[in-house]
Amino acid sequence: MLGFWLGNDYRVARTGVGKSRNTGSHSCVLVQGISSAGKELQEKVETKMLQNLPFQLTDTLRSLHPEIVMQIYATCLKPEMQPELDNADLQDLVAVGYAGRSLADAASPLVKLVRLAIASDAPCLDKQQREFLVERFLQQKSWGECMALPPPRGKKPGTDLCRKLVTRILTSEYQSRVQPIMQEFQLNGEVEPCSR
Repeated sequence: MLGFWLGNDYRVARTGVGKSRNTGSHSCVLVQGISSAGKELQEKVETKMLQNLPFQLTDTLRSLHPEIVMQIYATCLKPEMQPELDNADLQDLVAVGYAGRSLADAASPLVKLVRLAIASDAPCLDKQQREFLVERFLQQKSWGECMALPPPRGKKPGTDLCRKLVTRILTSEYQSRVQPIMQEFQLNGEVEPCSR
């Protein structure tokens, strides 16, 4: 239902922190400015919502379905609000994806990468993979809480899947920037093709 309203230029002003007893879903307040003052107000409330969303996802909105999170980020996240991956971030991500570095040692770059991948609808990932990344990195759910993680669930399969998805995103979206880093690390960069 949210996709319909977002597709018709309405924007999320606020997401309810609890699920409705009637629908079992979170409610959303949507706005659409029709006058210049209304459009200015829409811009302000949407910006405030997007500023608060990363913090709410790890707290009051942890139960928000990942598909809703993906719709909000893909539709509402403006280019100027998107995080940027600098070379240090890419080095950390290459080390995670190709050299076995701990995910915890690259927490910030991983969150940035996931936000960018979700906002761009990362064509090299399927819906279940994107939902898993939202649950794990944006909502900070435990491995056992990540319902989009295919069986067998747990830390080892989850970590392996994270590394695989990081390499997919890097080779699909950041190949030209990642290649020199891989050469510096003397990695061959062989990964499976970026297909669903």
